[in-house]
Amino acid sequence: MPLMPLGCRWIAIAYFAEIFRGGFSAVPKGQIEAAHSLAMTSFAILRRVTLPGALNAASPALINMIINVCKKTALLSIITVADLTFEVQKMAIETFASFESILTLALGYWVLIEIFSRLGQRANAISIST
Repeated sequence: MPLMPLGCRWIAIAYFAEIFRGGFSAVPKGQIEAAHSLAMTSFAILRRVTLPGALNAASPALINMIINVCKKTALLSIITVADLTFEVQKMAIETFASFESILTLALGYWVLIEIFSRLGQRANAISIST
């Protein structure tokens, strides 16, 4: 059982790698060539041209994947992987306050996902305005 979260991490890493690859490939070659013509160093090109463009293109997928990973950790608790949900269930059994414990957990997940959603909306609004 302890290998289950490790497997989920490897799957998430693969998706994140694909998201970043797509973001970097979305940066037009002309921008990189223009930066080279301005005699920028490789690090400066990465920092000022490639990374902002890649993050701009990849931000909706990144936010979606982060929210998806948050939801899957809750789903893993069904198959007895010790995570936040499992700990809350254990606390509910010890204190006999199951409704309050699960409600607090649900609100915590809701706040976490709402934060990531708002960050995604803000990043999307910034990318549209530029």
